[in-house]
Amino acid sequence: MASGSFQLKLMVEDEKIDTAVKFYISAFGALVVNHFTDPDDHHVYELLLAVKKPTDLGAQLVGEILANDDARIEAKVTDPFGFHWVFISL
Repeated sequence: MASGSFQLKLMVEDEKIDTAVKFYISAFGALVVNHFTDPDDHHVYELLLAVKKPTDLGAQLVGEILANDDARIEAKVTDPFGFHWVFISL
């Protein structure tokens, strides 16, 4: 996985999936890397979420992107104006 990006498995209600995917693409510059239907007939999208969009605009990645065993992911960036942002998947 490239520095500055992480993969998210998106599982939301079927009637909201298209809106959710569009949101993540627009907000985070996400890329759809996989899409499948699970055994319970739910649509699952695997998205590559990136802090690339903010860093392309001048933000700096702070440290490494962290992932732990319970699938939570954390990335920190500092924007060009000195504000610190923490992205955490819950």
